[in-house]
Amino acid sequence: MKRVMALLGCVFLGVLLFGATGCEDGDSDDSVKITLAEYDEIKNGQSFDEVVAIVGCDPTRSMSGTGPYANTGTAYQWVNPDGSAALITFDDGVVVLKSQFNLS
Repeated sequence: MKRVMALLGCVFLGVLLFGATGCEDGDSDDSVKITLAEYDEIKNGQSFDEVVAIVGCDPTRSMSGTGPYANTGTAYQWVNPDGSAALITFDDGVVVLKSQFNLS
């Protein structure tokens, strides 16, 4: 769990430093990608495809663990134009951890 939390911290730091925005499926850059209501629908044990169906678009970025964090799964993030974001971590293809920053 400590490795998952370290991965989570690294990914959110990347969001803050690099300011990624938007989904990559042709949505306009100023549209909201994920809402708090959608985030709340996401539950541990759901598959990646189930999460994408809830959110309505693919994630903005993904990050897999490397080095000492190689076995922690993959974290996907959805980032809105205003900087609000959700980070969902999958292990063995299912949600194991989620966090959000300033979603509404």
